[in-house]
Amino acid sequence: MKKKPKKSPKNKLKKLLRIFLALFMLFAVYSHFENTVIEVTKYTVRSNRLPSSFDGYRIVQVSDLHSADFGNGHNGLINKIKACKPDIIVVTGDLCAKDNDDEIDSSVSFMKKAVKVAPVYYVTGNHEAVLDKYMILMARIEALGVTILNDDEVTLTVGGESIKLLGVCDPSFEGLPKEKNKSVMREKLDKLSPVGDSYTVLLSHRPELFSIYSNYNIDLVFSGHAHGGQIRIPFIGGLYAPNQGVFPKYTSGVHIMNGTTMVISRGIGSSSFPFRINNNPELICVTLKKA
Repeated sequence: MKKKPKKSPKNKLKKLLRIFLALFMLFAVYSHFENTVIEVTKYTVRSNRLPSSFDGYRIVQVSDLHSADFGNGHNGLINKIKACKPDIIVVTGDLCAKDNDDEIDSSVSFMKKAVKVAPVYYVTGNHEAVLDKYMILMARIEALGVTILNDDEVTLTVGGESIKLLGVCDPSFEGLPKEKNKSVMREKLDKLSPVGDSYTVLLSHRPELFSIYSNYNIDLVFSGHAHGGQIRIPFIGGLYAPNQGVFPKYTSGVHIMNGTTMVISRGIGSSSFPFRINNNPELICVTLKKA
C-alpha cells in the first residue's frame, strides 16, 4: 500500500492564507453590516399620569450621531425616522464629535432634514463640551428651528392637555472632575424643579445618573452616551461604557426605578473606537400610552 505524499510546507501556507482571507472577508462584511444597518427599536411606555390626549403620542430618539452619515446625506436615517411617524424627535447629545467643518456641516445637514419631519428637541453630550465651535453649531441648528433645552423646559400641548419636556446640559460643561457629575445633576434638577402633577419627560445624555433622576418627579428619561457598551456579548450585554467601566449596567433598553422609566439608546455613530460589534446603530421609537 502506497503512502500518501506529504503536503509541502508551501501548500500548507497557501491553505492557511486562503482560510485567513476568507475569515477576513467574512469579518469585513459583518463589520460593515454592524456599523451601517440601523435597527429601529420600538417601546411602549404606559402611565396613568399621562393625559388622555397624549395616548398614542410618538417620540423618536436619536443619540450619539457623531456626525455619521447613513444613506446619501442622512437620507437613510431620515427615512427610518419618517416611517416611525413621530410627533416629536429628541436628540440626546453627541451630535458632533470634532471641530472640523465637515463634521459640523454634516450634523447641521441632519438637523435641517429632521425638523421637516417633526419638531426637534436637543440636549448636549460630553463631546459638544470640547468643541471650540460649539457656539457656532448651536447657532446654526437653532436657526433651523431646533429647540435647545440647555437646563430648560418646554410645555407640549395636545387637545388642550399638556406634559412637560425638560432637558439638561451635559455635566462636562462645568469642567469639574467626573466625581462631581452627581452633584452637578442634582443642582440642575433642583433648579428645574420637576414637581407637580404634570407628566414629565427628561432628556439627559448620561444614563449612569439614573439614580439621581429617579429621586425627582420624572416619569420618563431619554438617554444615550454608553453606545450600547460598543461591543455587546450575547446574554451578558455591553463590554465597556464611559463613566461606568467594564460590564456596565446602563447601556441599552428600558430601566425602571422609583416609578421613573429610563430609555437608553445604543446610539447611531461610533466613538473613538470605530467599530460596533453585535451592536447595530439604533433608532428608538417610543409610543406613550394611557394606563
